[in-house]
Amino acid sequence: MLTLLMLTYCVIDLQQGELAVVSTNHSDQFKIIYKGDLKWNVIVTITNAKDKVVYEREVQNTESFLLPISMSNEESGEYMVKISTPVYDLTKSFSYKSYLDQAASLLEIEYDAELHLIRLTSKEGLKEPFFVFIYNESGDQLITDKVDTKGLTMRTYKLRDAPATQFQILVEMQGTQIRNERFDY
Repeated sequence: MLTLLMLTYCVIDLQQGELAVVSTNHSDQFKIIYKGDLKWNVIVTITNAKDKVVYEREVQNTESFLLPISMSNEESGEYMVKISTPVYDLTKSFSYKSYLDQAASLLEIEYDAELHLIRLTSKEGLKEPFFVFIYNESGDQLITDKVDTKGLTMRTYKLRDAPATQFQILVEMQGTQIRNERFDY
């Protein structure tokens, strides 16, 4: 007696999905866009440069989604989004720069030795108010200025008769020091 066993198999050609990370008009907001090929549970993981998981969420029974995320509690740096499906993983890296780091890079501080003044200007409008503190080399506070701004900023601090040979300029925003400059008189 001869038994013939016939096996039939079918190969399903699964295409890997597509993944994008898109910045928004808000510096700390991003959108994760995923387009897959089948409906399944998907795990979204975001890790920082030290491989620390900063965000994780399961999206159930989906073949595509647009997921808004906030990075406002994270430090500036490089991040990796990973989409894990039962069949494949997708990864995409992106850079995030916190608002405080962006604001610090937009401020220019110059000392004009001939006129004995300090100029503080912003290259672009800032959204948050900030404080400017100017000290002499002894640590005496010479100037405190709260700058409420919703646009471009230009401030001039005249220091001609200030009791100093050196100035330290500190700029704080949201209670955090974002700039620290020192100039000789």
